[in-house]
Amino acid sequence: MNIAAQAGRLLPLTIRQRFSESDIVKRLASGSVWSLVNALVTKGAALVQAVLLARILGVSGFGEWGLILSTLSTVGVFASFGLAVTTTKHVAEWHRNQRERLGNLITLLQLAAVLLGLVAFSLLVLGAGSIAQHMLEAPQLEGAIMIVGVIVLLNGVSSVYKGILQGLERFRDVTLLESLISIVSVLFVVVLTYSHGVIGTTIGLALASLSSAIAFGVLGLRQLLALNIRFSPKKAFREWKGITDFALPTTMGNLIVTLSFWIANVVLARQPNGFEEMGGYQAANQWRTMLSFFPTQMLAAYIPVLSSLLVERQSRMLSLQNKALAMVVVVTLSLTLPVVILAPWLMSIYGSGFTEFWAVLAIVAVIPVFDMVHVVFQKTAIVRGYAWTLLVSNFAIVFCVTVGVFWLIPKFVAIGLAITLLSAYAARALVEFMIYLKLMTAHSFLSFAPMSSERKSS
Repeated sequence: MNIAAQAGRLLPLTIRQRFSESDIVKRLASGSVWSLVNALVTKGAALVQAVLLARILGVSGFGEWGLILSTLSTVGVFASFGLAVTTTKHVAEWHRNQRERLGNLITLLQLAAVLLGLVAFSLLVLGAGSIAQHMLEAPQLEGAIMIVGVIVLLNGVSSVYKGILQGLERFRDVTLLESLISIVSVLFVVVLTYSHGVIGTTIGLALASLSSAIAFGVLGLRQLLALNIRFSPKKAFREWKGITDFALPTTMGNLIVTLSFWIANVVLARQPNGFEEMGGYQAANQWRTMLSFFPTQMLAAYIPVLSSLLVERQSRMLSLQNKALAMVVVVTLSLTLPVVILAPWLMSIYGSGFTEFWAVLAIVAVIPVFDMVHVVFQKTAIVRGYAWTLLVSNFAIVFCVTVGVFWLIPKFVAIGLAITLLSAYAARALVEFMIYLKLMTAHSFLSFAPMSSERKSS
């Protein structure tokens, strides 16, 4: 008996009957259960790793590591280019009936991942000195920034193969691989941090990324061969619209957000005692990430299932969207409240120097509520085909970050950064909700999807 079935036995009889009657619910539940297991293992390992790093590096060193992570996230958005979500959507939609097109598209996405990764790698290696000395005012981070280039390249390649597995709803395989890699990553990172400091931390993360690229690459290729999906470099560029219609707007939106947040982080680090403030914020941000990750994994099957409904049962799409939105908001709120209440104690886990930053944790712990609203709207937009429309919501983040950079962060430092991010996420969610309501009111949703056979015949 698999883990999803065992979890189902814990549910009330009426809910179990509903699961057995609905193929969609069973698919969502299976993906969610495996992804929740993945969340427990990977985020648990990440928390243990963060606490150990904070105690080894101290507040200032942990702040330097936080700035490295922010740089990795920002450059990684460019290199990944929305390739993972594009892969997931099209594998789910095409793997049964359009295998030749899918092979062409995956070939194109692989080429894009390698080329973009090489560009990001080259820019970081060549510009590491200037970034560290002039932008971050931290010349000691030059070597770590070079290694970030390697990580970005490896993560971009592995994201395509992970997208293949998710599109095929192979959530069990994804969970097992990521869980194993996350545990190995803790060993790499902690040991190398203890011996070499922040540069060792970065090397450890690079080794974990290499392990991930190899593991997902091997398993993803095996799945494609089993489905008789072949690569065709000569025909790959026929599917360029898969990038312009899905990957490009996703990347532009993510780049606007991550670049804005990176600038905010740099501004904080350049304040008096900036790396100490950054260290406190980074510790608090670990909990924000954990709170977001858990409900995000509940939506692991959302894109493949919603994409399949474009072909199978369009009438059920709106109901699925609304239920998913309500579910993640309720779950996220239930997780957020205990963290806010226990913020002083949670920050003390990292060491005595971190306890004073408990208010930062209390603020950033609320962010996932608004972030999860965004995740549902973003995934829906990708499947429905209005990702370009949703892109405008990210400018709400730019406005809030601008206010934070020039006022909140210089005045309130780490707390100012926390308030900046909370207002930015809330503003974006509000704009996206208004777009969502407008599209529903205008009865425009089905116009974004291909017409069903019933509508065509009428």
